Amino acid sequence: MRIEHIAMAVRPRNPWEAMDLGFRMVRVWWKPVYGASLAAYLPVIAVITLVGAESHHPWIAILLVWWVKPLLERVPLYVLSRAVFGATPSVAHTLRALPSLLKTAPLWRLLLTRPSPTRSFCLPVVVLEGLTGRARRARFKVLLKGAYSAATWLTIVCATLEMVLASGSYSLMELLLPRTVELRVTPQELFTSGFPDWYAWMFYGASVFAYLVIGPLYAAGGFSLYLNRRTLLEGWDIELGFRRMAERLGRHGMRIAATLLLAFTPGMPPRAVYAAPAPTTYVAKQRIEAILRRPEFSTKKTIETWRYIGKEDKQETQDAPGLAAFFTQLGRGLAWIAKGFLYLALFAAIVWLILYRERWLNWMRGIKPPPKSRHSASPSSVCGARPA
Repeated sequence: MRIEHIAMAVRPRNPWEAMDLGFRMVRVWWKPVYGASLAAYLPVIAVITLVGAESHHPWIAILLVWWVKPLLERVPLYVLSRAVFGATPSVAHTLRALPSLLKTAPLWRLLLTRPSPTRSFCLPVVVLEGLTGRARRARFKVLLKGAYSAATWLTIVCATLEMVLASGSYSLMELLLPRTVELRVTPQELFTSGFPDWYAWMFYGASVFAYLVIGPLYAAGGFSLYLNRRTLLEGWDIELGFRRMAERLGRHGMRIAATLLLAFTPGMPPRAVYAAPAPTTYVAKQRIEAILRRPEFSTKKTIETWRYIGKEDKQETQDAPGLAAFFTQLGRGLAWIAKGFLYLALFAAIVWLILYRERWLNWMRGIKPPPKSRHSASPSSVCGARPA
């Protein structure tokens, strides 16, 4: 990796701008990113689909696709990590590199890293830097120190986009079904044997489609956050500026040096050169003290923080005699009573939701309640004859 070949403007960015840059990378290199992703994803998805179809449990396929997502995110990361530095790999090259990408991903590790909210941000450390063990944990600690919140929000945003896209795809498939197909499924049938399998397969297809679209964006956002964090820590922008300056000076430096040497060397008489006397310890100490007395070194700043003093308060309360101890105990009792009322209100709300579940479930589905029957008043006459 040579930083002078980087294909983007290297400068410190805020986290949201860095994530937007990652999405921009996918827009620029969408052909190699999505081409390699589909070439690697589709065989895995086909195998998972066959497993679910043979077991007659589509939920197994849904769970397996969700579980292997971290493995599939390595493909767009590999493509972008090469494309950013001027060496965009082809689909065939990416597929040949796939075994080495999956070498550092044992299946047991998926159980540990799958729920991580910073998965896409930490993935470049595992795949690109190749760190393991204590060195990897130390690297995670350094990088996540200023980017944990941004990496977590990236996971939340991409998961939300994926759910929205999957819901929209599922709704579109429902709209395309014939009108003779009954689309209403009760919540009781959702996790029972009475739930039709083709509903689950529709949900599975919508989820796979959403992940094929959002997955590369998620990996690119984490990779861009990783690059931004390294730029801040290692000063990539400063290093790149110095390298470009040295490159410019290297073109004309020899010519300028030769010209100056020929112009000034003949007229320069030899002179004796003496070293400057080193300052004594006393003089050096005076200079240091004079520098420390400057205004910029005498700035004081007061920082106020909250500190828990519950133990001291508890001890003082126990030792406090008379009226203060009484009011303290009274306040604690009222707090416990209020807490009990809150628990009772929560329990009552749960009971109400259970008892009137048909009413609020129908309201959520948009089903209006049947109109109430209106009984007319008793007739005043029967066949023209008034009753006696």
